[in-house]
Amino acid sequence: PTDLAVVNGATQVTGKGEPNSYVRVYSQGTNDVIGEGPVGTDGTFTIPILPAQTAEQTIEVTLTDAAGNESPRGPVTAPDVTPPAPALLEEITDFGTILTGRGEIGATVIVYAPGGPPLQKIGEVIISATGGNPADGLNDFSVTLSPAQGTGGDLTVTLTDPAGNTSADATIPVPI
Repeated sequence: PTDLAVVNGATQVTGKGEPNSYVRVYSQGTNDVIGEGPVGTDGTFTIPILPAQTAEQTIEVTLTDAAGNESPRGPVTAPDVTPPAPALLEEITDFGTILTGRGEIGATVIVYAPGGPPLQKIGEVIISATGGNPADGLNDFSVTLSPAQGTGGDLTVTLTDPAGNTSADATIPVPI
């Protein structure tokens, strides 16, 4: 099989193969079939898989032709389609110049000023793995705010993971 991809919320495998051959999708390293079906006459296939795959989970795909010849297993990895949980915001300190909180390791923290639309970005940082907790995948962060905040309203904060998934907004009131 070629051009393999896990798509549609990690519930289908697509690819190309010999027309009219048969596709089997396996859990990695096992003989557990999690999806199967035919390759179309145009040489493409879309096979539903159960269960849906989680981020970075690898599955394996084979093709069997009409003569019963089975191809070697082709690996394909499910993309990360899950956004990070919203940031856990702690406080605004140092005369409105620092925001502290906690979030997913590797995510980019973006802080927006009160008001808008449009929202004005006033701070950004990537959450470091150094000192993080591998058990929960979270670590502390500290973002420098520019300009300093002290006029009331709420800051809006999002986290975007390396795969491009963005969390729901988290907000924290700006002290006056």
